[in-house]
Amino acid sequence: MNASSQQSLPAHDVSSVRYMSAKQLAERWATNTMAVYRQIESGRLSVLRLGRSVRIPIEEVERFEAKNTFTRERWVD
Repeated sequence: MNASSQQSLPAHDVSSVRYMSAKQLAERWATNTMAVYRQIESGRLSVLRLGRSVRIPIEEVERFEAKNTFTRERWVD
């Protein structure tokens, strides 16, 4: 790819983005890493892939938790 065909990406402030590993998220959810990877593979949890590793943005974790946390009222609907 030559310089003229490269597109510049918009600037992104990565200092405000925090990430968790699958192991850290499994500990947070008191489960195993395979349960986390199942959520990733199903597309329900978005991640940043770095080679064979994945990093999950904290904002994505919080979104997932909010969407999947049920109160009694929500459970019976």
